[in-house]
Amino acid sequence: MSSNREVVNLVEMGSQLPFDWGEGRIEVRLMDDRPNTPGRSPFDAQIEASLRWRF
Repeated sequence: MSSNREVVNLVEMGSQLPFDWGEGRIEVRLMDDRPNTPGRSPFDAQIEASLRWRF
């Protein structure tokens, strides 16, 4: 929730890769603004990676 009127554009992409022993996953998020930042537009990028093993 922002106390100022702002437009935040968000793009999220992800992929899962199966392996014989489990799977890998990666996600990328890009935002061109953040809440409560009037007068400026800080760019933000986040990367998330995970591995799941099965037995």
